[in-house]
Order: sequence, then structure tokens, then C-alpha cells
Amino acid sequence: MPGRPWMSQPSPIVDVEACGTRYQEETTAGERTALCSCGTFAIGICSDCHRPVCGECSRMHASQRTCTACLEAIRQAEAEEQRRAKERAIAERDTWENEPLTLSRPQAFDILFIREADQREINSAVGCLESIEEPEFRELAIACLEAAGRPLKEETLHDRSRGFLARLRSYRVWWFFAPRTRGIQYVGITPEGRWMEWTESSGDRNWGVRRYTDLTTSAVRDLISDASRGGGGRSAGNSFFQRPF
Repeated sequence: MPGRPWMSQPSPIVDVEACGTRYQEETTAGERTALCSCGTFAIGICSDCHRPVCGECSRMHASQRTCTACLEAIRQAEAEEQRRAKERAIAERDTWENEPLTLSRPQAFDILFIREADQREINSAVGCLESIEEPEFRELAIACLEAAGRPLKEETLHDRSRGFLARLRSYRVWWFFAPRTRGIQYVGITPEGRWMEWTESSGDRNWGVRRYTDLTTSAVRDLISDASRGGGGRSAGNSFFQRPF
């Protein structure tokens, strides 16, 4: 069966690819092509120093052809500006952190012992509580922990207030802070205002001994200082809240 008429005249398929070689097109007679400093025919002009440059001695920067020498100078200037901007940001941050906020004592307690806070808030909270006495701190802790809805844990301890006739009594305790000093694992307080401490047991590191303690004004200020340096207790995700009290 004879083929179709068009089958005797195949259509050519043209496949064109760039060879990737840079070269200078020949100019009209009598004109001299500009040369790069390396002796290669130039393909453009540096946007900064306006010298003719070839493809090997130049790069594209900000959509402009720039020679490698000018490009290095531009990058050094940009790096220097970034360094200065970082120094300015650090100086501004330090100034901002040291500028005190006006806080009430409940706000200061909340910042140091209950929630996460930035450094400016922490510095301001320490300044607010630096002169507090132990009785005032005790009342403040009870009011703030109750207002924050912190859970109370049932604890059973020996009540030695009657001397050798000690008997077991149950107490509800807010465990609210994990100091880094004084060898104490956790510090807590009862709604009645009795300070408690949890110390690590010598026999089993997973359990501890709970007991009453008397916090002095000096010890209270140690707790405040410790909290300002990142002692445990402010974050709900802190491992302190995951312990099996």
C-alpha cells in the first residue's frame, strides 16, 4: 500500500544546545576589543570601578557585573556593617535589660518563681524583693501560689512539736522551687505558713526526706538570688514538676 505523500518528505528536527564557552564576538573593522586585566577579551564593565572585565575575573552581584577585587571589598564592607549592627543590638539589649520595670511584689514573685520571664523582668523582680523580710515573703508566697492555682501535695511527716511524743500528721504542701544551694532538692510551704524542704535520701536517690525548716531572711534572699540565675521552678515543663511527690 503506498504511503502518504508527506511521508516521502521527512521534517528535520533541530536540537540546539549552548556549548558553555565564553567568547568575544568579532567587532567591525577598525575597532579594538577591550581587554580585561588578565589579557582576555572583556565581556562587560565592572559596575563599581568601570574597568573592562572578562567572565573569569568578574561575578554578578545585585544584578550588576562586578570585578572580583571590587566584589571582595563590597563583601568585607557588608561583613563589617553586620558586625557593627550586632554590637549595636547587644548594647541596646543590655541597656534595655538594665532599665528597671515598676513591679508589685506579687508580680515579682510570679516572675521569679512561677512563670518564664525575660532578663529585664528578672532583674526588676530581684530589685523589687531585695529588701523583703522572711515573714513578708512567707505571706507573699502563700498568696501567689494560691492565686496561680499551684497543686497542693499531701505529705505525711512526724510532728515533733510535742517533743519525744512525735506523731504522724498529714500536711498539704506547695513545692515551688528547686534551689541550687544549701544541698536542698526542693523548697515548699504549707497554706498555714510552715516552710518545708525536700532533701535527697542517702540510700535511694529517687526518694527524699521531707521535713520542716526555718527560713531566715538571709536564706530567703539566697532563694531570690538563686531564682534570678535560673534555678528550677519557673517553667511548667521543668523536671521539678515531673517528680513523684
